[in-house]
Amino acid sequence: MDLDLITLICPPLELSLGGTSAREFFEYDRFAAELRETGVQFLCVDPGDMDTAMHAAAIPDADRSQLQKPEDAARRILEIIRHAEAFPNGSRLVASELEVLQ
Repeated sequence: MDLDLITLICPPLELSLGGTSAREFFEYDRFAAELRETGVQFLCVDPGDMDTAMHAAAIPDADRSQLQKPEDAARRILEIIRHAEAFPNGSRLVASELEVLQ
């Protein structure tokens, strides 16, 4: 595995509101642009909604059977990292929405 990759685990996009969201996206784009010529790839990965105590506390009426397990989210993130070259530099990805790459 090539170590010339930066993967930032992003906060869920729906939690970033207004100016905060715009500022975060600006920073992600800036990191990607600054690293573009160095050969280092920058990805921003939102793991997606997970069946955790924190999610249950925040959204008690959520159907937990529809939420992914944290270990499944971790597996997806590792697959994204393993196949990082498949994504453009600066990509913002939601792991739960991607097919697991083989």
